[in-house]
Amino acid sequence: MRTDEPARSDPGDRLSALRTAIEAGCDAEGVAAPSFSPDGGASVSDPWGRVARVQPLGQRTRISLTAENGLEAEAEVDTDSLVAEIAAHRSVYGAIGAALDRENRPG
Repeated sequence: MRTDEPARSDPGDRLSALRTAIEAGCDAEGVAAPSFSPDGGASVSDPWGRVARVQPLGQRTRISLTAENGLEAEAEVDTDSLVAEIAAHRSVYGAIGAALDRENRPG
Protein backbone atom coordinates (compact mmCIF):
# COMPACT_ATOMS: atom_id res chain seq x y z
CA MET A 1 0.00 0.00 0.00
CA ARG A 2 1.27 3.46 -0.82
CA THR A 3 1.66 5.84 2.09
CA ASP A 4 -0.69 8.41 0.52
CA GLU A 5 -3.57 5.90 0.34
CA PRO A 6 -6.15 5.96 3.12
CA ALA A 7 -5.75 3.15 5.64
CA ARG A 8 -8.35 0.42 5.34
CA SER A 9 -9.90 -1.04 8.46
CA ASP A 10 -9.34 -4.72 8.95
CA PRO A 11 -12.63 -6.64 9.33
CA GLY A 12 -11.37 -7.98 12.65
CA ASP A 13 -10.70 -4.42 13.82
CA ARG A 14 -14.24 -3.41 12.84
CA LEU A 15 -15.72 -6.37 14.69
CA SER A 16 -13.67 -5.56 17.78
CA ALA A 17 -14.59 -1.86 17.62
CA LEU A 18 -18.28 -2.67 17.25
CA ARG A 19 -18.20 -5.11 20.16
CA THR A 20 -16.32 -2.63 22.37
CA ALA A 21 -18.78 0.19 21.54
CA ILE A 22 -21.78 -2.03 22.30
CA GLU A 23 -20.32 -3.28 25.59
CA ALA A 24 -19.33 0.22 26.73
CA GLY A 25 -22.68 1.70 25.70
CA CYS A 26 -24.72 -0.93 27.50
CA ASP A 27 -22.53 -0.62 30.59
CA ALA A 28 -22.84 3.18 30.67
CA GLU A 29 -26.57 2.99 30.03
CA GLY A 30 -27.14 0.49 32.83
CA VAL A 31 -29.14 -1.94 30.71
CA ALA A 32 -28.75 -5.71 30.46
CA ALA A 33 -25.42 -6.90 29.10
CA PRO A 34 -25.47 -7.54 25.37
CA SER A 35 -25.65 -11.08 24.09
CA PHE A 36 -22.92 -11.97 21.58
CA SER A 37 -23.05 -14.89 19.16
CA PRO A 38 -20.01 -16.84 17.89
CA ASP A 39 -20.36 -15.20 14.45
CA GLY A 40 -19.84 -11.72 15.94
CA GLY A 41 -23.49 -10.70 16.03
CA ALA A 42 -24.98 -9.08 19.09
CA SER A 43 -28.38 -8.45 20.60
CA VAL A 44 -29.06 -5.53 22.91
CA SER A 45 -32.16 -4.54 24.82
CA ASP A 46 -33.43 -1.20 25.98
CA PRO A 47 -35.01 -0.62 29.40
CA TRP A 48 -38.47 -1.41 27.93
CA GLY A 49 -37.48 -4.81 26.55
CA ARG A 50 -37.20 -3.85 22.89
CA VAL A 51 -34.40 -5.71 21.10
CA ALA A 52 -31.89 -4.57 18.49
CA ARG A 53 -29.65 -7.02 16.64
CA VAL A 54 -26.43 -6.27 14.78
CA GLN A 55 -24.70 -8.68 12.42
CA PRO A 56 -21.29 -7.48 11.20
CA LEU A 57 -20.59 -8.20 7.54
CA GLY A 58 -17.22 -6.45 7.30
CA GLN A 59 -17.52 -2.90 6.02
CA ARG A 60 -21.31 -3.12 6.42
CA THR A 61 -23.42 -4.30 9.34
CA ARG A 62 -26.95 -5.65 9.13
CA ILE A 63 -29.12 -4.15 11.86
CA SER A 64 -32.63 -5.04 12.91
CA LEU A 65 -34.91 -3.54 15.49
CA THR A 66 -38.01 -4.92 17.17
CA ALA A 67 -40.45 -2.23 18.28
CA GLU A 68 -43.02 -2.33 21.08
CA ASN A 69 -45.70 -3.53 18.67
CA GLY A 70 -43.54 -6.49 17.62
CA LEU A 71 -42.83 -5.15 14.13
CA GLU A 72 -39.28 -5.52 12.93
CA ALA A 73 -37.28 -3.27 10.62
CA GLU A 74 -33.85 -3.90 9.18
CA ALA A 75 -31.17 -2.33 7.03
CA GLU A 76 -27.46 -2.51 6.28
CA VAL A 77 -25.29 0.38 7.43
CA ASP A 78 -21.62 1.31 7.34
CA THR A 79 -19.91 -0.43 10.29
CA ASP A 80 -17.52 2.42 11.10
CA SER A 81 -20.40 4.94 11.14
CA LEU A 82 -22.44 2.66 13.40
CA VAL A 83 -19.54 2.37 15.85
CA ALA A 84 -19.23 6.17 15.94
CA GLU A 85 -22.99 6.59 16.41
CA ILE A 86 -23.10 4.11 19.30
CA ALA A 87 -20.15 5.85 20.97
CA ALA A 88 -21.86 9.25 20.68
CA HIS A 89 -25.40 8.20 21.63
CA ARG A 90 -26.93 7.83 25.10
CA SER A 91 -28.54 4.50 24.18
CA VAL A 92 -27.16 1.61 22.13
CA TYR A 93 -30.70 0.64 21.10
CA GLY A 94 -31.39 4.30 20.26
CA ALA A 95 -28.19 4.60 18.21
CA ILE A 96 -29.08 1.49 16.21
CA GLY A 97 -32.59 2.87 15.72
CA ALA A 98 -31.22 6.22 14.52
CA ALA A 99 -28.91 4.44 12.05
CA LEU A 100 -31.86 2.37 10.80
CA ASP A 101 -34.02 5.49 10.36
CA ARG A 102 -31.27 7.29 8.47
CA GLU A 103 -30.64 4.31 6.17
CA ASN A 104 -34.34 3.80 5.40
CA ARG A 105 -35.16 7.50 4.99
CA PRO A 106 -36.58 8.20 1.52
CA GLY A 107 -34.45 10.24 -0.82
